[in-house]
Amino acid sequence: MLDNYSGLTERELSCLQKCRQMEAECRSLWIRAMEFSPRLASYCSHWHDFTVIEWVEILSNQKDLINIAPQHLFTELDWLQILRHQPALIEYCHMIDDFSEENFEDLQRLYPWLERKTVRAKCAKCDKSGSK
Repeated sequence: MLDNYSGLTERELSCLQKCRQMEAECRSLWIRAMEFSPRLASYCSHWHDFTVIEWVEILSNQKDLINIAPQHLFTELDWLQILRHQPALIEYCHMIDDFSEENFEDLQRLYPWLERKTVRAKCAKCDKSGSK
C-alpha cells in the first residue's frame, strides 16, 4: 500500500490533521444547526456530503429536511431509526411494505395506529387454491 502522505513534512502532516479535525467539527456543527433550524440547510454547502448515518441523525431530530435527504440510500434499519422518532415521515418511506414483520411490529408498539402504506389483498382465486 502506498503512503499517501510520504511527500509531506511533519508540519504539513500536522496542518492536515488539524484541517481534517476542523472539517469534522464543522460538519457536526452544521448537523446541530440544521436540527435546530431547518432553514439553515440552504446556507450549508456541505449537506450533500453528509453520510447516511448523519442523515438518519438529522431526520430523527428534524423531519423538515426530508426533501433534501438522500432517501434512496436509506436501508430498512435506517428508516426504522428515523420512524422511531418521526412517524410522520412514514409517507416518504418507500420500503415500509417490505419491512420485516419484526421491525414493523416494533414500530407498531410505539405507534399502534401505524399501518403499512398498502394492503396486500389476496384475490379470491388465490385464497381458494391456497397459493399466494
